[in-house]
Amino acid sequence: MQKLTIKTIAEFRSKGDKGKLGFVNRLNRPPKPKEPGAESGGGDYWITSISALNKSFRENDIRYATDKISELCDKRSKSIRKQTKDTYTRNIDILAQYTSSDLKRLRPVKDLEFPRTPKRKVLFVVKGFNVQVDISHIFTFNKDGFDQVGCTWFVAKKDGFSPAELGMFTSLMYRYLEAHFSTTHTINAQYCIAIDAFKKTEVTYAQLERKEIMDALEPTLDEIRLLLKTISRAGAIQLNPNQQHRPRVGPSAR
Repeated sequence: MQKLTIKTIAEFRSKGDKGKLGFVNRLNRPPKPKEPGAESGGGDYWITSISALNKSFRENDIRYATDKISELCDKRSKSIRKQTKDTYTRNIDILAQYTSSDLKRLRPVKDLEFPRTPKRKVLFVVKGFNVQVDISHIFTFNKDGFDQVGCTWFVAKKDGFSPAELGMFTSLMYRYLEAHFSTTHTINAQYCIAIDAFKKTEVTYAQLERKEIMDALEPTLDEIRLLLKTISRAGAIQLNPNQQHRPRVGPSAR
């Protein structure tokens, strides 16, 4: 079975019945082998702006973001292709939203420690699924006499994420911290933060604890598992638009 990411789980939630069945059928197939050299091509559309925000947060200095704006403006002025210019523009627009105060308020204290952690894009098991974790920063600090741990995850996609979708990033982060830091540190739910850089919105795990935003991660994975079981019993489902008898799809946690 293929691994999941929070972005693909969010994609599943946004689909109708037929789209969800297609998603699960694809998930049940082995991943396609990469073509030689494929690792060096493509990439995340938002990697430039997200990387600059990550650097600015870690160093507690917005200059890394503002310098990147100048660099991207220069590259945009020299680019000929419209598609390339649009990529630069959208990354510039993300960075232009942020100021020093925006990033500083994401830090519980001025000075943070960044412990050595496994390389990014590790797999973490949730409800029997391998879900990719790509946390931007895990940091430790002492506050009120307690050794505490928090984290940030800067993410972006066109038109941004809904609060429930952003909350799934937060939920996954908190579970990861529980598994790796709970014996040595108190997990600070207020500083377990997913940041939608496109919309400049945030969700903390504390908001999930207070039920201000529902934790949609487990309900969505439960729905995926239910469809996998349905497909396993019935065999591969032919997604015929004229098919009248299809397994009913439970409602997503909206």
